[in-house]
Amino acid sequence: MPSVLVTGAARGIGRATVLRLAAAGWDVVAGVRRAQHGDELAQEKPGRISSLILDLTDEQQVASLEQALPARLDAVVNNAGIAVAGPLEAVSPAELRHQLEVNVVGQAAVTQAVLPRLRESRGRIVFISSVSGRGRHADVRALQRVEVRTRGNGRLAADGARPVGHPRRAD
Repeated sequence: MPSVLVTGAARGIGRATVLRLAAAGWDVVAGVRRAQHGDELAQEKPGRISSLILDLTDEQQVASLEQALPARLDAVVNNAGIAVAGPLEAVSPAELRHQLEVNVVGQAAVTQAVLPRLRESRGRIVFISSVSGRGRHADVRALQRVEVRTRGNGRLAADGARPVGHPRRAD
């Protein structure tokens, strides 16, 4: 069976992704920040869903993926993310840094950590980003700036993981 790591799996799109992939026969590793959320997910589909504690901003947890994941990994779904709402002038630099750390740096770090396994399996990298990044609303300007970078991560990962001489797929 194929295997996948899903970050931000505790609720919302991440949880739905975990459940959908497990129902389709995938072995799913759910990255959650609280053990309780992982236990709840594992009970939904015993034997198909396992969990690990994963805070994308914790370098040690990201580094521990090497030992925590199955030997074969066919995909990573970078879903974990936060939204800091408000016009840029109202968002503190600390809030903006944290959002960038989770949504951009953290997703890139997870991708780097699993890339050797994905290359070996010829697997897939998926980045989930918010539709809010496409709008023109003053109350989400800070999020929009981060979402542009999240989409950029996906393009960079695709370019960097592609074998040399392999043509780029259209976006």
